[in-house]
Amino acid sequence: MWAVLFSACDTGQKNLEEEDKIDFQTPNLLNSSFFSEAAIFNVSFPIWFNQALVEEYEIDAIFLESNVLNWTSDSSFTKELDYSFVYKFNVNGRLKKSTFTDYYKLAQLFEVSFDYSKSTPDTTGYVLPRIKRTPNLLIEANPTKLLHTLSDLQRFDRFELLHKDDKTITFKNTTSRAQESHCFIVNPAHQNILFIDKLEMKPEDVFYYGSPLHYSKAFRLTDLVKEELRTETFFYEGENYPKTQQTQKSGLITKSTFLYTPNGSWVGQRDSLILNTGQFIKLTESEISYNAQNLPARILIKTGSCKEDLRTSRVINLNYAFRTKQKK
Repeated sequence: MWAVLFSACDTGQKNLEEEDKIDFQTPNLLNSSFFSEAAIFNVSFPIWFNQALVEEYEIDAIFLESNVLNWTSDSSFTKELDYSFVYKFNVNGRLKKSTFTDYYKLAQLFEVSFDYSKSTPDTTGYVLPRIKRTPNLLIEANPTKLLHTLSDLQRFDRFELLHKDDKTITFKNTTSRAQESHCFIVNPAHQNILFIDKLEMKPEDVFYYGSPLHYSKAFRLTDLVKEELRTETFFYEGENYPKTQQTQKSGLITKSTFLYTPNGSWVGQRDSLILNTGQFIKLTESEISYNAQNLPARILIKTGSCKEDLRTSRVINLNYAFRTKQKK
């Protein structure tokens, strides 16, 4: 995620009594379950934005820019544009096209577009986009960087549907080196190792308990029957809003909590990164600010060894184009 939620330099979880009383009355444009730096690169589930709100606000396009801050001293820094997305919507608020651009010192290195206009998402939000790629630039300016961009499509997850029934939905990731499968076990009666053991899967494949729209756990299997946890999420009862989340990768554990206002507006998140031995490593906090139209305008990502040492490391800016002139 772009952010996480523990406010001290330890692994103790914050008391969440006040957050438990949240009354989710305010719809959010950003889907807090899927609007993360990992999830926006899964282009087969373009459910990052609330379609009803996009239609209500008559949003024609959303422009996202991700900037990295490089600190040269305690008081000065340089800001560099890292990448951008342009999201284009139809009149019903459904995403019809997204375009990603990678940058090096403000110059365009790599651009790829994902076209959703010829397909209709299914009930899980799944749609297979068509890919159009722009040739790489700056061959002479930075050949090392260019060689890296030759495989930049691998940073995206593009799922091709392989199988779907009342028990499982299985996809293949067509852009990864491993070409791994992702199997969603949608029937709660089959969410167990005994059922998984009967499936013909590879060690690199990923299993999920739930549907692509709402799953509680994602994991791989090691030693045939041992779960290697990737993500586990706990939600507010009766809601689709995530409450806490734990992710694990390469011996590192990230414990996350999502922050909302009392009426349910998503305003940030904190992540506590620790070793699997329990040793604290780093704190990351995100803060979402809104414009006068109550649309998210900026996400500040701060990192540090503890809350007192937090420093902004990334700034995400969101701008909008509307079909009709908006009222002030």
